[in-house]
Amino acid sequence: MIARLPVDPVARRRLALLSMAATLFVAGMVAAPWLASRSGWGVALHVAYRPMCHQMPERCFDLGAGPLAVCARCIGLYVGGLVGLWWPVMTGRVPRLGLRALLLAAAPSVVDFAFGAAGLPSLTNLPRALVALPLGLVLGLLLAQGLAEILRPGRPNRHAEDSVQ
Repeated sequence: MIARLPVDPVARRRLALLSMAATLFVAGMVAAPWLASRSGWGVALHVAYRPMCHQMPERCFDLGAGPLAVCARCIGLYVGGLVGLWWPVMTGRVPRLGLRALLLAAAPSVVDFAFGAAGLPSLTNLPRALVALPLGLVLGLLLAQGLAEILRPGRPNRHAEDSVQ
């Protein structure tokens, strides 16, 4: 059974603001090809996302205007992470996850990556994105778990205590 901890209402609102920013970040990945066909902003977005992804066109989803700014695996990670980040905002509770959940969620992506590294046939884009979703979800939940604690009002400032001594 996974413990579900309540999120402080103030921390929840602050987490909602961070989640909105993350939503814009992920939306940019999807909007980049459409913007590239209409302005220079799409090209700028592709360049901005380049350090985070190889952006090989054959491994990216194409929704009609060209390849997304990140590959299918990355979009699965980011969308999963976004769901995990929004989860405590929407439910008011954050699951307390640990290393076991992270390892279980990472297993499908590790197996997929290992198969590719061994020269075996790789997955197509949709399965590759779906395999990455659980890892992204758990990473997003872990991030939300930490942020909910950091953003909680009245949280003791350990640095202030260190400077007094």
